[in-house]
Amino acid sequence: MSELTTGSRPKEHGNPSGKHELILTERGVKEQLTILERPAGLAGDFLVYETAVSAGAFPVGPLPAQVVEREGLRFPPGLAYDAEGRNFPLERWVANSDGGQRLYTGVALSLLEQVIFPLTIDPSINIGGHTADGQAWGQSSVYATARATSFGVDSAGSELLVGQIYDSSIPRYYVYRSFLKFDLSSIDANAEILSATLGLVCTTDLSTLADFDLQVVKQNWSGQDPLADANREAAYDNCLSDALDVAWRNTSGLSTGVQYFSPPLDASYLTPGGTAYFSLRSSRDKNNTPPSGSGNEYIRLASANHGTPAYRPVLVVDYATIFPVAAKLAIPAVTIAMPDTRIKLRARKRSTSLSTTVRSQNG
Repeated sequence: MSELTTGSRPKEHGNPSGKHELILTERGVKEQLTILERPAGLAGDFLVYETAVSAGAFPVGPLPAQVVEREGLRFPPGLAYDAEGRNFPLERWVANSDGGQRLYTGVALSLLEQVIFPLTIDPSINIGGHTADGQAWGQSSVYATARATSFGVDSAGSELLVGQIYDSSIPRYYVYRSFLKFDLSSIDANAEILSATLGLVCTTDLSTLADFDLQVVKQNWSGQDPLADANREAAYDNCLSDALDVAWRNTSGLSTGVQYFSPPLDASYLTPGGTAYFSLRSSRDKNNTPPSGSGNEYIRLASANHGTPAYRPVLVVDYATIFPVAAKLAIPAVTIAMPDTRIKLRARKRSTSLSTTVRSQNG
């Protein structure tokens, strides 16, 4: 059973306007909860989606932001997003209740003031970055040479550098490009990936000389995995030449220590059960624009080796599982016209309700 609540003792305040749906796609079924408008009479710290789980399934208290696994079951935190496509973080914790347990997935009430309704809570899977990520850079007194020829590589550091530098005292140009890897083996190879976004955290913003777009590149650098001196040149060159996926964000107004998510990535680039490779470059590097003076125009991002787990890169994937095929039937070829390939089913007899209660995070 699932219900929408806030704040420890259930107190019914009426049914907030919302809907709980099973959505049938041409490849499978996904589930989502949509809140059509801000519920009235809220109290406490979080608006939560409550799910009953078996007794002793999890330790009581806050759950980590990563995917939680138990006896083959996965409990991802998912994402909440509003009508303008903005993502809002979810937090989770567990409390004992009536001989069982309740898993609470919540949006902070303070964030609801920023929401443009409807707000959708969508189960997803978070995939952490692989420690084989890394960076390569070029350096030379000639900008064209620094941009075209790698000089070094690092696949063990806690930070990833993206951008450019010009040090007039040497003089020397530096160009930094970085590489990300995500293991998608936890997703069934027969599933369909519906959407994905990339979450990154800037640890140091040194784009003082010029702001730039940090570009996410669809670069399959599996041929250079693991990154090393012997293969760094191919990885470095292909980061510049391969196709842009999305711009993660511009460095203007960038805050350090904050996880920002990219716009939706090209889902067709991702293979369920496989490995996802991306690279990162500066838009000024891509446009062959050297630093305008002596100084820095780069940022440092947390890598998968960073000491703070919440800072590490994350790929948030929304996917639908496919019904297993028990048998194949010979069906005559027919032409079927369908105005929409996504069909929404409402579970009328499902034990689901929307309500508001008072619950504190300490259970």
